[in-house]
Amino acid sequence: MKSLQTGHVVAEMVTVLDSTLFFLINGHHCTAADWFFLAVTQLGNGWFIGPVLIGIVLYKLPRNYRTRAILCGAVALLFSGTVNSRIKRIVGRPRPYVHFAQGEDAAARNVTDGKTVEANDTAIGKTVRLLGPKYRNRSFPSGHTNTAFSAAALLAFLFGGWWCWSYLAAVPVAYSRVYLGVHYPTDVVAGVLTGVLLTLAVLHLCRYLKLIPLPRWNNGQ
Repeated sequence: MKSLQTGHVVAEMVTVLDSTLFFLINGHHCTAADWFFLAVTQLGNGWFIGPVLIGIVLYKLPRNYRTRAILCGAVALLFSGTVNSRIKRIVGRPRPYVHFAQGEDAAARNVTDGKTVEANDTAIGKTVRLLGPKYRNRSFPSGHTNTAFSAAALLAFLFGGWWCWSYLAAVPVAYSRVYLGVHYPTDVVAGVLTGVLLTLAVLHLCRYLKLIPLPRWNNGQ
């Protein structure tokens, strides 16, 4: 019983921290940042980053390695994305702009489409600022973050060296998901973990089993 109570307290603390960080990030904005994060978040779009990755592999790797590297990378990213989507359906966490607009929170917070509204007498002055499309699927984990960090893991694994900085390039994508109002901070943390760990697991398995042989390009050239 005591352990259950402790777990409940910890869960409540995480929830409060999650909401606090969400409003801290989502509530601080400017026009230039709006345009920047609307653009950079596309790096987590599989239809955008997929051709980019293929282009990098075709440019960087010798011809005899290209097909195998692309196949292995595709399997890794598809597996990571599929598991991430499955977790979304199982957890079923509503998006922030949905959660704070319904139930008891409806009287305490306002939801706007990129516009700031004045808090009324019953509000506490919190505003979910939504930029971009409203997604119908669930929130946890973040799919865009998963894709961005999966791509970074693939590049770091294939090329090593300076390509490990790809992880740093994926950070703004994760931040953008909270900034745009479509994810909580814990959503993006989970997206990072599923993206990196699952992608690397598949890549190492491919190398270990020699199903799709890969060269070890760790010179960063």
